[in-house]
Amino acid sequence: MNTEAQEVEKKVLEKIKPSRSDEETLKSIANLVVNELDKFKQQTSIDMKISVEGSFAKGTWLKTDPELDVFIILPNNYNKEFIKNELYPKLRAWLNDYSPIEQYSEHPYLTLQIHGVKVDIVPSIESLPGAKILTAVDRTHLHTEYVKRKTDERLRDEIRLAKAFARGIGVYGAEIKIKGFSGYLLELLTIYYGGFRRLLEAAAYEWIPGKIYIDIERVSDPLQAKQAFGNPPMIVIDPTDPKRNVAAAVSIEKLSEFIMAACLYLSNPKEEFFFPKPLHPVEKKRLLGLAETFFENVVFVELRHKARLPPDTLWGELQRALSIMKNILEKNEFEVYRCDAWSDEKEQSILACLLSTPIKTKYRLIKGPPIKEREHSIRFIEKYLHSPFLGPWIVGDRLYAINVRKEVLATSLIEDHLREILVSDLTDSTAKVSLLSWRPEIIEDEEIGEWILSFLLGKPKWLWALLDYQKV
Repeated sequence: MNTEAQEVEKKVLEKIKPSRSDEETLKSIANLVVNELDKFKQQTSIDMKISVEGSFAKGTWLKTDPELDVFIILPNNYNKEFIKNELYPKLRAWLNDYSPIEQYSEHPYLTLQIHGVKVDIVPSIESLPGAKILTAVDRTHLHTEYVKRKTDERLRDEIRLAKAFARGIGVYGAEIKIKGFSGYLLELLTIYYGGFRRLLEAAAYEWIPGKIYIDIERVSDPLQAKQAFGNPPMIVIDPTDPKRNVAAAVSIEKLSEFIMAACLYLSNPKEEFFFPKPLHPVEKKRLLGLAETFFENVVFVELRHKARLPPDTLWGELQRALSIMKNILEKNEFEVYRCDAWSDEKEQSILACLLSTPIKTKYRLIKGPPIKEREHSIRFIEKYLHSPFLGPWIVGDRLYAINVRKEVLATSLIEDHLREILVSDLTDSTAKVSLLSWRPEIIEDEEIGEWILSFLLGKPKWLWALLDYQKV
């Protein structure tokens, strides 16, 4: 038994486990929301049930991240079109005093902030075990019942540790922005392995991306499941629906981060895995000084959005734009080290790519065929014999030439392709393209500055605490 890890986990649990007072506070907010929705039901005469679901209902919520999921459950003779066109507009108008934020999954839902607690109001359609699911969230009450049935107080605490760990290392959440581990997935994994530490041991020593298959209740045929789901990084069969992979949203990057963090935690347990400490201002300034040497190599697109988009929609568009931007740079022979996006999810977003150089040089060495390939060699000589080429010449048994071309700035290239990069919901956004070295003042924004620092140093916040920065 790792006593050092035990001590860390005991301290963490003291911070994240809700007290009786915390439970009562969240319960009072849940009752407030349920009462408000009861009034809505009476006013509209819509046939519906109201149910508190999610981590609060399961007893696996964290007092450091309180949240509520309140479901409006419609009879199964309703459909998604009714939710979208009839229920949702009326619901939004009814809750307008709470300043609801529109979110979107298969259909719209609302997020409220009440006394500092995030509350999701989610319409769904009643579902029975084994019955056809009309929307993805229809399974939620089945998930709640399953987790409550499979856990006791000890295991619920273990689940809390798993969730806090995933949050701390930045892999918590199945939304498009994160592409990580949902709360339900972490609940299932902890149930399957019997505890938090055993889950980390499995991740560290057993998991291989693309070869992880977990079916707690053995409700699915492994061969058929793998054929149905393709080859995702991991497969975790939903015990309430054998046709669903609960881990479908997990990207190979987030899975790999979880595996590596598990390895590091088991060898060196620290609270910083759960609660990454902010850098001291002096240390942050020093690290930004180190990162500043890369500013001239970062091509930077600042976006201002005219309309506020649902977060999943926004991040889907940003990731698509980033992929297009990276492809354009690479097709034009820029070496791209890494790219990332940031957003306040309101009106401002940033796309950034770190390049080996922001200028495509005037000269490019062209490696030709070996002279044993006679026909290819002759064609190479004919092609590169005349201006604006230098050469060809032979080194060893291979032909070479130098192509003289127009110098291209990465910023100019991206400006010329903005219409191709900013499509769909980003079309109306205003864009400003620059190198980061032209806009150093932007790092004075605390959130943007921290993101840029993490982007350029290539280290997540939780990893900073494990390093001796005097040696960086």
